[in-house]
Amino acid sequence: MLTNIMYVTVYVTDQDRALEFYTE
Repeated sequence: MLTNIMYVTVYVTDQDRALEFYTE
């Protein structure tokens, strides 16, 4: 369960970072 949360957190962070990269 802990690994699942970490995976989701990393995925969301990666998406947010990618969004900033494309919107810049």
